[in-house]
Amino acid sequence: MSQSPEKIAAPTVITAHANADFDALAAMIAASKLYPDSVLVFPGSQEKNLRNFYIQSTTYLFNFRNFKDIDVDSVRRLVVVDTRQKSRLAHVQPLLDNPRVEIHAFDHHPDSEEDVAATRSVVKSWGSTTAILAAEMRERGLTPLPEEATVMGLGLFEDTGSFAFDSTTPEDFEAAAWLRRHGMDVNVISDLLSRDLDSEQVKILGELLETATTQEINGVAVVMTEASTENFVGDFAFLVHKFMDMENIRVLFALGRMGDRIHLVARSRSADVDVGAICTALGGGGHPYAASATIKNKTLSEVKNELFALLYSHVHSQMVVETLMSKPPVVIGQDQPMKDAVALMTRFGLKGVPVVAVGGMECVGLLEHKTAD
Repeated sequence: MSQSPEKIAAPTVITAHANADFDALAAMIAASKLYPDSVLVFPGSQEKNLRNFYIQSTTYLFNFRNFKDIDVDSVRRLVVVDTRQKSRLAHVQPLLDNPRVEIHAFDHHPDSEEDVAATRSVVKSWGSTTAILAAEMRERGLTPLPEEATVMGLGLFEDTGSFAFDSTTPEDFEAAAWLRRHGMDVNVISDLLSRDLDSEQVKILGELLETATTQEINGVAVVMTEASTENFVGDFAFLVHKFMDMENIRVLFALGRMGDRIHLVARSRSADVDVGAICTALGGGGHPYAASATIKNKTLSEVKNELFALLYSHVHSQMVVETLMSKPPVVIGQDQPMKDAVALMTRFGLKGVPVVAVGGMECVGLLEHKTAD
C-alpha cells in the first residue's frame, strides 16, 4: 500500500486570484522576493497562453506548489496579490477561515464589500499590482534576477495594455524602467503578448462582430455583443480587447457562453460607466475601466436581462454645459443703450445677459435684469 506524500511545511503562503492573469503571476513572483522563505500556490488560469507559459517554465523555475500539498496547520501568514475578494480566493479558504493566520494584501483594485481583513494592506490605484510590488522591492533595496524581471514586466505590460490604457500611471512607467535596468527581456514579452488566433478564436471574433448592437443607456452609447460555443475558448478577454480596438468602441460588454458558464468581459473608456461595479454585482470584479465575471447556472438570456437592469441603474451620464446651452449666444454690446438691454432680456426671458466688447464677441461683463431696470 503506497503512502501519501508528506505535506510541505509553509509558514508563509503566497497566492493570487482564481483565473489568474500575467499580473497576478508576476505579482506572486515579486512578493516571493519580499517573503524569501514563502511557498507560492498558483490558483490556475483560464487563459491558454498563460497556462502554457506557466506549465512549461514557471512551475520549474519558481517552484510553484498545489495547495493540497501544503500542511495547512504550518501556515502562519497568507500573502494575497492582485485581489482582496474572498470569492476569488476560494482555493485557500481554510487559511482565510483560520484566525491564527495573518493576511498581507497587495492590490490595485477598488475596495469591495467582501475584501478580506488584512493585517497589512498595500493598495494603490496604479495600472498594475506588479508596479506596487516593484516599488516595495526598490524601497527594501531588493533587485530581481533577469528572468524575474521579465516575468514581472510581462504582468506590467499586460495590465497596462503596453502602457496604452488610461489607468497607466507614472509609477507603472517607473517600474518598467527599473525592471529594464535589471534585465527585463522585452523580446520575450513581445512574443508572449503577440497572439496568433486559431480557427476557433477567429470564429468567436466573427460572432462578436456579427452580434454587436449599440444601446443608448441613460444617454450613453453601450455596445453589447455575445458568442456561444460548447467548449472553452482561451483568451476570450484578448478577443474582446481586439474587437474593441477594431471597432473603436468606448463601452463594451461581451458575453461568451462556453459550456455551462457565461463569461462576461467588460471594458470602458468612459467615466460614465464603471464596469467594475457592474461586474462585481454579477459576482465578478475588476476596475472601473476593465472587469469580468463568470456566471454559473444561468442562461445567456437571463444574464443579459440582469445586465441590462444593472446598466440602467449604474450608468449615469455626466452632462456638460453644451448639452443645455442655447446657440447662438444672446449678448448685448457694451456701447448699446440700457433700454435695448432691458428689451432683449424681456424678450428672451433672461435674468441677465453677457456684455461683449464693441465690434467683437469678447465677454467683458454681465448685466442683470434687476440692475438694468
